Amino acid sequence: MLNALTDSGRADFAYEMVNQRVFPGWGYMLENGATTLWEHWAGSDNTYSHNHPMFGSVSEWFYKALAGISPAPDAVGFDHILLRP
Repeated sequence: MLNALTDSGRADFAYEMVNQRVFPGWGYMLENGATTLWEHWAGSDNTYSHNHPMFGSVSEWFYKALAGISPAPDAVGFDHILLRP
């Protein structure tokens, strides 16, 4: 969703979603002591892992949309990168 919003010219809305510090929001996790992405939005003492890729798209979005780091179209993996911050 974050990439689709950015590609549609609404990176501002994607940023609001990511920065939201109330439930649900990635900022909410940070406000509540997260050092990794939780397995679900609400923290829980019953969760064995607090490092889950389900919400990992936000990390990709940080690199791609905010930092402007992406593989070049002809790249194999990241052997050639584009920097467009």
